[in-house]
Amino acid sequence: MKKQWLLLIPFVALVLVFQNCGQSHGPDAGSYDIANTANVVALTKIEAEKSIGLACREDSDCQSIPAGAKACGGPTHYFVFSKSSSDVARIQKLADQMTELERKQIESSGGMSTCEFMMPPTLACIEARCEGVAR
Repeated sequence: MKKQWLLLIPFVALVLVFQNCGQSHGPDAGSYDIANTANVVALTKIEAEKSIGLACREDSDCQSIPAGAKACGGPTHYFVFSKSSSDVARIQKLADQMTELERKQIESSGGMSTCEFMMPPTLACIEARCEGVAR
């Protein structure tokens, strides 16, 4: 049952992306649909997390990729994964998509955020699982 639900995620993302195609959005029809973007970002994050494997043997098996965008710059979070058990190219592609979507959302809304810089996590293989340890 869980796998059937996961198969619906890409379909739902496409529906959300294209649900307002060709419709006017008030006085500024060219405005960026912020609510829709937030939904697509959330679904993209779920899709990236499905590509993540955490199994490791040593710390060097672990990697992180920054994703998302803050108004002051920098990522909103990092995906932590094992290089040996993950689709790294797919994770990078989805992280890049999330970053671009959030950047557009910030530009469109004039969004603000904290200006603290999020450092990459310290990576460790703990009990055969990659973990991001806060610095």
